[in-house]
Amino acid sequence: MASIVNSAQDLISRIDGASPENRKSILTDLFNSGKEIQECADKLRLESEERRQEFSNTKAVLTELRNELKIQQTSATDAIQALAVFKFRLSEAEKLISELQSLPSNVSQALPRSEPFQIDEKFLGENRSLYPAFQRQIKIALRQNSDRYVSLQSQISLIYQNLGTGPKSFLD
Repeated sequence: MASIVNSAQDLISRIDGASPENRKSILTDLFNSGKEIQECADKLRLESEERRQEFSNTKAVLTELRNELKIQQTSATDAIQALAVFKFRLSEAEKLISELQSLPSNVSQALPRSEPFQIDEKFLGENRSLYPAFQRQIKIALRQNSDRYVSLQSQISLIYQNLGTGPKSFLD
C-alpha cells in the first residue's frame, strides 16, 4: 500500500529515491491525476455557472409570477367589487319589482313603460340614418341616468324630440 504524500518536499524526495522505472510511473500517475483534477475543476466551474444561470432565470420567473399574481389579485378584487355592485343593484331591482307587483293594477298602467324592442322599428326608411346617433345618445343617457328610471325615460323622449322622430313621450 502506498503511503500518503504530505508535502511537495516529501514528493520530491520520493521521486529522487525511486528507481528510473518507478520514477516514470510516479510522474505519469502524477500528470494523469493533475489532468483529472483540472478536468473536474473545469466541469465543476461549468456546472456552477449553469446553476447560477438557472438560479437567475428562476428568480426572473418568480418575479414575473409575483407581478402576474398582483395583477390577478387586482383583477379579482375589481371583479368582486363589480359583483357586489351588481348584487346590490339586483336586490334594489328585486325590491322595485316586488313594490310594483304589490301596486293595484290600475296604478301600474299609469307608470312609464319602456319599449326596448320597438326602438328599431322607429328608424325605418329615411329615418334609418338617424339610428347610430340615437344609439350614441342612448348610451350617454344610460351613463348619466343609470339609477333614475323616470329621468332616463324623459332623456329618451328628449332624444326622440331632438332627432325629430318617434313619440314625444314614453308615457303612452
